[in-house]
Amino acid sequence: MGKCELDDFAAFYRRTYAAAYRTALGVTCSGPLAEDVTQEAHCSAYRRQRSYRGHAPAEVWLQRIVVNEAIDQLRRRRARP
Repeated sequence: MGKCELDDFAAFYRRTYAAAYRTALGVTCSGPLAEDVTQEAHCSAYRRQRSYRGHAPAEVWLQRIVVNEAIDQLRRRRARP
């Protein structure tokens, strides 16, 4: 696997979407917000794929992005009046 698993990002997206969504849902407890988080996390991973070092599977790297995005989204929602 490694870096080459990100070469076909569309396939990576299809393969990892369900697990990323489940993680986002577990953090946010909201289906619609989990969908947004999952999309944003994949967009962020796509933009930052050159920074992926390949020390762990790309799915693990993506899960960390999902968790960070979910936490950020929850913080933003709490900050709104």
